[in-house]
Amino acid sequence: KTVSTQSTWGTKIHYPKSHKLSMRAIFLLVCIALVLSQEITDASIRKMKIKQLRKFLEDRGVSCPNCFEKGDFVRKAIESKNIPLPESKKPKEVSKDPIDKQWGQIAATLCKEATDKEDYCKQLKGVVEGSFFQYARKYKRELSVTEQELTTISYQHPYLTIGEKIIKETIAFMLKEDTKNQVKIRTTFEARFIPWLRDVALQNPNPMFEELGELGDTKTTKKKGSKKRK
Repeated sequence: KTVSTQSTWGTKIHYPKSHKLSMRAIFLLVCIALVLSQEITDASIRKMKIKQLRKFLEDRGVSCPNCFEKGDFVRKAIESKNIPLPESKKPKEVSKDPIDKQWGQIAATLCKEATDKEDYCKQLKGVVEGSFFQYARKYKRELSVTEQELTTISYQHPYLTIGEKIIKETIAFMLKEDTKNQVKIRTTFEARFIPWLRDVALQNPNPMFEELGELGDTKTTKKKGSKKRK
């Protein structure tokens, strides 16, 4: 005889009544379900809008100069779906680590992709962590937002896209000027970083959508009781 049970993902699991599932078997079932849930299918690609299809291809380094209609983008995306994403394009996992440490690691990863100068990357990581530590505390106090909320919002599009762009611009500045001077790096980084983080705290994506040339939300979502951006 067998007993059926409903899994978290809605599938039925059958196992002998006289035996319990081992922890190893349960772990394997969970892993399989997670992999299947993250798989990119042809059907999911066909549901994407042209803007999403463009980004899908761009993230994988695929160009499509002859793509004009949605069908063209869909065909190219289906052909490219098995191309692995570079590390910087993979979805970021929100952990309970401090926001400054998480974004410091993002900066280090982006820097290593751009240059093999480890001392430059170490200096950049320190600047990014220091700026996040200082201004995250400031906006948590002034705008009544928690650190977990800040982190979660900063990992969403378009906040994440612009945040990474600011770091890449700082890396480009360091390489162009051939400098690892902390004051110069911090000044360059914070010129864009400070208003960006404030918009993250206010949940205001419009300036970022505008910069990216995307049609964003027509309304600015603010946390209840937060101050208006001046």
